[in-house]
Amino acid sequence: MKTRHTYQFDQTTPSTTWNIVHNLNLQAPIVDCWVLDVGVMTKIIPYSVQRVDENTVLVTFTSPRSGRALVL
Repeated sequence: MKTRHTYQFDQTTPSTTWNIVHNLNLQAPIVDCWVLDVGVMTKIIPYSVQRVDENTVLVTFTSPRSGRALVL
């Protein structure tokens, strides 16, 4: 049985792009994005999620966002 690892990324400054270096060596990463919206963390679907390589993803939003991403 293969052990599954996760990576938590925190974006503290609002930005339209989150460059996430997770070092999990994944061919098809799953990314969950949670943004801070009026003091509440809300799960949203970003504009795009691009796999740059097996250790990096680039998440893009239509407006600057701060929050958290979980990569698995």
